[in-house]
Amino acid sequence: MTSRIGLREVLRRVAPAMVLWLAIGHAAVAEEEKEKPDPVDAAYEACIEKDPSTAGMLDCAGEAEAAWDAELNAAYKALSAELKDEALESLKQAQRAWIAQRDREYALHEEILRQLQGTMWGPVMSDQRVTIVKNRTLQLRALKSFLDEGRP
Repeated sequence: MTSRIGLREVLRRVAPAMVLWLAIGHAAVAEEEKEKPDPVDAAYEACIEKDPSTAGMLDCAGEAEAAWDAELNAAYKALSAELKDEALESLKQAQRAWIAQRDREYALHEEILRQLQGTMWGPVMSDQRVTIVKNRTLQLRALKSFLDEGRP
């Protein structure tokens, strides 16, 4: 005779192992990224080394932001191709919300920049824009990896 357990009980039993599995996976990816920098990051660093002036750093940040944005679009396209129905709609809504949040963050950075003195803050704030787009790209890539790893 088999016994049936509820979804809540299954989640109670499985959730700790899944959290551990995800943490280990993220740690492994983070460690791998430390060893091998992303090509966009490598190009960004090389660009700054080539022209470390304020104008040069601003140009490099603009190029890096555009490159990460292209990577973000590719990651979104790859992920959306794997999703169906409600999951795809959730991704679309989440991405729209992220874009709105990104734009608010950009506006905040501009307002903060207006209150700072010195030319060094322009490249610093531009780098923050790069980081915002890069982080979203990495999030979408991670979601795609979860799908790839979790399928038979």
